[in-house]
Amino acid sequence: ASRIDLNQALRQGGQKGVLGSMHAPRMRNALVVSEVALSLVLTVAAGLLFRSMTTLEAVDLGFTPEQLIVMHTSVAAKEDAAVQKATYFYRDVLPQIRVIPGVEAAAGVMGLPAGKRGSNGAYDIEGRALSDSLSQRPKAGFNVTTPQYFTAMKTPILQGRDFDERDTYQAPGVAIVNRAFVRREFPRGDALGKRVRCGLDRDIWMTIVGVVGDVRHDNPAQEPGPQMYMPYLQHPWYSDELDVVIRASGDMAPITAAAQEVASSRNPDVALSFSTMDTILAKAVSTPRFRSVLMMAFAGLALLLAIAGVYGVIAYAVSQRMSEMGLRAALGASRSDLVRLVLRQSLGIALVGLVIGTVLAIVSSRLLQSMLYGVKPLDPATYAFAASGIVVIAIAAALLPSLRAARVDPVEALRAE
Repeated sequence: ASRIDLNQALRQGGQKGVLGSMHAPRMRNALVVSEVALSLVLTVAAGLLFRSMTTLEAVDLGFTPEQLIVMHTSVAAKEDAAVQKATYFYRDVLPQIRVIPGVEAAAGVMGLPAGKRGSNGAYDIEGRALSDSLSQRPKAGFNVTTPQYFTAMKTPILQGRDFDERDTYQAPGVAIVNRAFVRREFPRGDALGKRVRCGLDRDIWMTIVGVVGDVRHDNPAQEPGPQMYMPYLQHPWYSDELDVVIRASGDMAPITAAAQEVASSRNPDVALSFSTMDTILAKAVSTPRFRSVLMMAFAGLALLLAIAGVYGVIAYAVSQRMSEMGLRAALGASRSDLVRLVLRQSLGIALVGLVIGTVLAIVSSRLLQSMLYGVKPLDPATYAFAASGIVVIAIAAALLPSLRAARVDPVEALRAE
């Protein structure tokens, strides 16, 4: 507008003034092409993040989070004797919780999946040479659990046994490992009976007495790694702040109240708070969910701008070509011919935007690779869905102007010219 030639604009006059100049249609079309291209980029990004989110929510966690109450506990203890005594709180409370009506199983754990507390480090296997460098030694995640933990989580015990009350501080050390640990260290499946040492809080050799299924501990998006489980009575320094998981078969509210009453009556000084496993997992995936929602909001806004742009350009172009439409109708063009003429212009603009947008989406989607799970940045289905959606939108935006062109009166249109 600032570079307009006033003499030329005045000669054109009336409605065609500035908007009718030879540069204006190109500028309008370029803006709409840009809107369509941007819409495709954002729609592809939103589609990739949405598919990643749905895949993440459907992933096998290795346990069943539904109907699982989590009671966070903390028993104040600072010395060896006090720490060992703190474990008796769980020894006494858990049997009482298990007899609450509606409770299927109850157990305690240090290292709840997606929880706030956990541990990992290096380990040794008896009979194998040790590396001189600690950083070169194999590593695994460490968990401390009470008996019935795998029952409460519905994690299958594949071989051997669960912990029981015989696994006390004075008893020989024992451990349970997961399937990923066995695949790495015992590919022939002969893990039972082997001895390992990790030095979590006691430098003792532990006999492997069981193998369980893999669990996604740190994050649902991370593949399960090697994991070692140890009995709580043998590792008291990590057993004074356990998360008690309670498997409920019915309404969780009365069970939660009953469990709180049992724990408080046993030791009123123990800090308690309650949650559910579903809530904990929801927090763990809140960041990717927020990214998906935010990107879908931006994509929706861009699509609205694209609709407005396509409609505005096509509607204005039709108003400028009414005399042409009248002449075509007078020469025998049918209404369907006029509709196709207008839609062809709309699709032409959209297709140019789609080509440019596809190139930009291919480049920009690689930046999302670290945020994606279970879907590739160049996922064909996502690109096809986004492109087809924009084509439908372009057709819908041009439909009203095309119907207006199809209803043109040849006499009135020619007379107006």
